[in-house]
Amino acid sequence: MPLQPIYPTPIFFGEVDNHKEIEAELNPVLDEIDFQYRDSWGATHYLSDPTFKENLIIKHNLTELKKGIEKNLFEYLEELFEQPWDGRYRYNITHSWAALFKKGNYGHIHSHGEADIAGVYYHEVPEDSGGLFFEPPAPALCDSLVYSKWGHRLTPKVPEGGMLLFPGFLKHGITTNTTDHDRISLSFNIIFDRKDIYG
Repeated sequence: MPLQPIYPTPIFFGEVDNHKEIEAELNPVLDEIDFQYRDSWGATHYLSDPTFKENLIIKHNLTELKKGIEKNLFEYLEELFEQPWDGRYRYNITHSWAALFKKGNYGHIHSHGEADIAGVYYHEVPEDSGGLFFEPPAPALCDSLVYSKWGHRLTPKVPEGGMLLFPGFLKHGITTNTTDHDRISLSFNIIFDRKDIYG
């Protein structure tokens, strides 16, 4: 039997088709935000809400951004279920926040806890301003002579207007911004209604 890598981690690389509308909606909101550090993290990067209690998309009624998320989410779900998405399960964008990376800022390795799907929308990503990387979900592969090929860190290059969707459990971080240009992204968590799934 030929070699088969099993238990893959499905990551969705997408883009929005309403980029101009999203930016027109998002820019005034970002201009008004008082970005701050989360004290317990130190000087990693700035957040629109260091408490993670606010939902930026809901608070500011970012309807165009929500459309962009849904377009990519439905495409992702069609790939996962291998059939057209019929809306069988209800979901909520439970958390959303903006992250600002100035020179020297980075994102520590973390996961998104209870989220079924985590996502990132790329607002401003100047060259060399840092980038998201994924840690392998089976870290022991990295230390193995024969399996290390399947345990490497993945650092996707995503343009402005791009979007990543991935399992909330997948550990990831953001490399250091080495430029004088700000990097801004918007992250969100999606959770499906368990009543629809389990009855």
